[in-house]
Amino acid sequence: EKDGDLGIFGVGVRAAFNTSDIEIALWSCPGAFPRSRAVKVLQSALDATGIVRVLGKLGSERSVSGVEVLHGRGNWEEKLGNCTYAVSAPGFFQVNTFGAQVLISVVKEFLGDVSKARIADLYAGCGTFGIALAKDNADVVAVESFGPSVRDLRRNAQKNNVDMDIVGGDAARELASLGKLDAVVFDPPRAGLAANVAEDIAKASPKSVVYVSCDPQTLARDIERFSRAGYRVEAVQPVDMFPQTYHVETVVLMSRVEV
Repeated sequence: EKDGDLGIFGVGVRAAFNTSDIEIALWSCPGAFPRSRAVKVLQSALDATGIVRVLGKLGSERSVSGVEVLHGRGNWEEKLGNCTYAVSAPGFFQVNTFGAQVLISVVKEFLGDVSKARIADLYAGCGTFGIALAKDNADVVAVESFGPSVRDLRRNAQKNNVDMDIVGGDAARELASLGKLDAVVFDPPRAGLAANVAEDIAKASPKSVVYVSCDPQTLARDIERFSRAGYRVEAVQPVDMFPQTYHVETVVLMSRVEV
């Protein structure tokens, strides 16, 4: 914009395979911004269904001070199976649509019949797993700490017409209040679980634990913690979410050892 620095430090483009939605997210520092000009330039290059400006600080992507909708409805939608997910920047959603559907299918296969089962979905995000399980008549409580994702989660529960408990808080702190659980599903960040989470999950005595991991190293560490807490690995299924890279998602089923 002439000689002016607009403070843009990131650009995200999300293209939904099954709905054809396209969202452009401009990450920038707060301050003056040529909103209408930005929309005109971007729309001349790509007919996006939505353009948003995420106000934040470089290096602190989870410290978001606000989101401005410059064009469209402010979120993009994707369909996986019989579920529809609306995601708003800076909320998280799996990049590989086909891979995400495989992850959901594997989680459901590992858990089997979940009708009426009390299931906790930790690090729930926008509800990728929790909503799919609620659609199968599970009694789901979803826990998520990131504000934008909590809002997406609430909207998606309503959009998919499912009744589920939604807790906005940290999984490690909220576990004690969830009571007895039949199963726990979680897809944590790359750093894996905090030190005592495996033990806290074990206290809820779920028969099954399903861990969706994006980092084999932290996964191995956390499996060892579950082993000490009384769980054993029953099945492991890698999913190649990022072909031709060393990144791999892994779904692990663990069951409680009966004493």
